[in-house]
Amino acid sequence: MKIVNSLKMSEIDSIAQSEYRIPGIILMENAGIHFYEYLYKNIWNNKVPHKTVFAAGKGNNGGDTFVMARQHFLKGESCCVIVPDFNFREGLAKTHLDICSSLGIEIIDWGNNSNIAQKYLSGADWIIEGISGTGLKGELSGYAADIAECINSSEAEVCSVDIPSGVGDSYKEGYCAVDADYTITVELPKFSLYTPSGRKKCGHIASVPIGFPPPLVNDPAIKDKFLNYKDTVNFIKKPSPYSYKNKKGHTLVLGGSKGMTGAPVLASKAALNSLSGLVTLKVTEDISTSLPSFSPSLLTGTIDYSVFDEVILEKYTSIVIGPGWGQTEIKKNWLKKLLTRSSIPLVIDADAITVLSELLSEGFKIKNSCCVLTPHIGEFSRIINVNKRDLLDNPLPFIKDFSVKNKLTIVLKSHVIWISDSKGCISIIDGCNPAMATAGSGDILSGITGGLLSYGLDPLSAASAAVLIHQKSGLMCYNENGFFESERMIKYIGKAIKESF
Repeated sequence: MKIVNSLKMSEIDSIAQSEYRIPGIILMENAGIHFYEYLYKNIWNNKVPHKTVFAAGKGNNGGDTFVMARQHFLKGESCCVIVPDFNFREGLAKTHLDICSSLGIEIIDWGNNSNIAQKYLSGADWIIEGISGTGLKGELSGYAADIAECINSSEAEVCSVDIPSGVGDSYKEGYCAVDADYTITVELPKFSLYTPSGRKKCGHIASVPIGFPPPLVNDPAIKDKFLNYKDTVNFIKKPSPYSYKNKKGHTLVLGGSKGMTGAPVLASKAALNSLSGLVTLKVTEDISTSLPSFSPSLLTGTIDYSVFDEVILEKYTSIVIGPGWGQTEIKKNWLKKLLTRSSIPLVIDADAITVLSELLSEGFKIKNSCCVLTPHIGEFSRIINVNKRDLLDNPLPFIKDFSVKNKLTIVLKSHVIWISDSKGCISIIDGCNPAMATAGSGDILSGITGGLLSYGLDPLSAASAAVLIHQKSGLMCYNENGFFESERMIKYIGKAIKESF
């Protein structure tokens, strides 16, 4: 599925009207009816709640909300609609407001009757709100902000139309915005719903088609994507029944240091379960005897980072470097050589990310065009010297600029995962599984990515499929075990891959 910003969605709406001759009033009618039917069938389970209040603004989301209120009324349930004020000019939302009013639906003006409006909101079982849209500039303010705060203080279930009001393209953590339990968005997902800050406001998100012409919503010029587990099949080909280990690639995992020997073992085990035919784990001599137990299928060895041997490395088809690796000067020099003298596909994770950031700050240029970098928000904020808060509010410009400038694929990890390739194409994967927030989870992701690179996937495909498989494995593990230590995820990796074919 494509993912867009408010400007592109507005353009799609405009072209649908101007070139496809679909009147705006029809699009609004479609949106409200389709949204209400989704809510009625999928969330309410075909049972209309009695105490339902609607809150609508002057824009398109408000118009959609008026249509939903009308549909609710036609189901035989009384309801009311709260508006910030009656300063509605002639337009689409005003038309639907007038229809609601003509039907006898009570319209309450917050500006003049805030006490009555608050009473309705505080006593509601459900609130459906479309106060503002994605084009909001800055923070929600005035009566709209007052209504949002009242909604947030209620105990009602809240469903937002298109976006939670306040979560526009310029939303920042701490801005006034509706806390939605459900968000039903128009046709395509919006970037603002999936920023790490904005995602917290959205609850369960559903994209509902409203009748835009397919060429507009499937436009190949829209390169950015929203991915879910079903998309895994687009990245991974099922192995041939005649395949054998040497044809499925050989992953080298480099990591480990004193007190940090578990991380590379987790990455190695994950790679073994991720279609790589062979996996070798190499650590320095001083910690080789202190490795925790590992699979007998795993090859092991030692490495001396004072020596860089390109010939030895050539037998590997991917390298995962960094889990528990440490940050010594000798390793920094070795990584520098790896990134300039080798073309083997690389996954750079954990300590190797910190080492790389030091190199980049010194003006170092990566020459290997097959790199996948897997930082979490804190690591990436240090790499690019940007406040962590700015990344949480909107990662888009930062990861796009970094990936294009350094010609690599970056996987930015948080409760929502943002991926950008060397051309600046963005993919977003919704996570929001708190069980994944456990030590070693990132090492497993780097191992899966390395295994898929070894199997032959290009960096973007490997990164995208790895995140989807990682998320699916974590969900399977959580559903069976509840909260878990990360090692328990590994046995679900193979299942997740198998089910994707």
